[in-house]
Amino acid sequence: MQSGSLAGFPRFLPPDQLLVRDLLGQLRAFESAPPAIQRATQAVQLGSLLRHATTWSPFWRARIAAAGIDARAPFGMEMLARLPILSRTDVQANGATMRAHVPGTVPGDVETSSTSGSTGLAVRVEKFRPLYKPLYEAAYLLDHQWHQRDSRQLLGVYVRTVRDEDGTRWGPPISWFETAGPAFLRSTATTSAEAFLDIMRERQPAYVATYPSALRALAAVALERGGAMPPVRQFITSTEPVTAATRALARRVFGARVTDRYSCEECGWLAHQCPIHDHYHVLSAQVVLEVVDDDGQACAPGQPGRVLVTALHSYAMPLIRYDVGDLAVLGEGCDCGITLPVLSCIEGREREFFVLPDGTRRSAAFNLALAEPDADILEQQMRQYSCGTIEVLVRAARPLDDACRVRIARFVGGLLDNAFPVQVRQEASISWTGQRKHLALHRVHRPYREDGLAATFI
Repeated sequence: MQSGSLAGFPRFLPPDQLLVRDLLGQLRAFESAPPAIQRATQAVQLGSLLRHATTWSPFWRARIAAAGIDARAPFGMEMLARLPILSRTDVQANGATMRAHVPGTVPGDVETSSTSGSTGLAVRVEKFRPLYKPLYEAAYLLDHQWHQRDSRQLLGVYVRTVRDEDGTRWGPPISWFETAGPAFLRSTATTSAEAFLDIMRERQPAYVATYPSALRALAAVALERGGAMPPVRQFITSTEPVTAATRALARRVFGARVTDRYSCEECGWLAHQCPIHDHYHVLSAQVVLEVVDDDGQACAPGQPGRVLVTALHSYAMPLIRYDVGDLAVLGEGCDCGITLPVLSCIEGREREFFVLPDGTRRSAAFNLALAEPDADILEQQMRQYSCGTIEVLVRAARPLDDACRVRIARFVGGLLDNAFPVQVRQEASISWTGQRKHLALHRVHRPYREDGLAATFI
């Protein structure tokens, strides 16, 4: 917040805002506690969650007992690894028996979130709203304080889930405790990067909240047009992985720092970017985040692995060692004064990578329209079959000649160390039915892998 403290908070607040303020104070105290104290606190919270789950959830009662854990006994963090990894399929198949509603729970206490189903497995998760909502808002404020944003300045919002609006202001929870400055909202579904850039030139926002892919699209338009851009203090990003190249692009074009947040629909905020560095700090007061290899063993710092999340306050439907489908890398300690665990890199969804013959993963977040700017490519879909062959489907505004197809095949093959044959096929239309879905905007491409088949979508 403007002062970086709680001193500016109004004296008289409604009860829900008082709770958010108090939770924020606890988060601020927790972030600088010795790691041993943080782990001990997590163990107490986990023990409470397991007792609750054993009492009220048939699924968890059986799962915890099968792991040889007595939920009535003191819980140690080393015991967590005894529990099997919870998959998306587990949640989808056992949602009813995973519920842990206590008697007297009313419908207004439970909030249901549903993932997009981009893996072909949409997941519905129930959250205990009286606790989840204020914790979510407190963590949102924590990020705001860490990055010392001035809410009196103009904010531009460029995401899919808003309606175009002018004359609005910074909203809750920031407006509860600070002067709410002006803001304008545009949806990426209805406003082009060109149009939003025109608004940025005219209104000169200090902050822009958007997706990394939208940021890259804005920068591409700005570079194509030329001329100086009004400086932006921060691009506030979420939802998609941020690459070092995207951060460098934001600095080069807009003079801005990217400040990213890591979350998932099922569990809420997981980590915020460090106030000083580009890595992330895990919000360990709210989640236990593990990074494990393909055998489920803990990864060492610097080793990429799968992200497992235990939501410490998931009392409506406990999520314990839940595989969110992301790949990340643990880091070493940080010199910023925050003692929370470090994620040095969030690589993104496991399905966003092709798999090379040696088992290593290679990102599929590349744009054929940038590689072949004269091809007028409108849409692309890529598939990696179990035999390794890469099939590239292209929809373009004009027919592609053989030379262009060869260049596209060489471009894709080169990004994958020429490990697989690449076939390019132009289509009048590309089917996105069934499990093939549009996952991102601005031509960000992601592959999906299941049963030996991967497809990349835009």
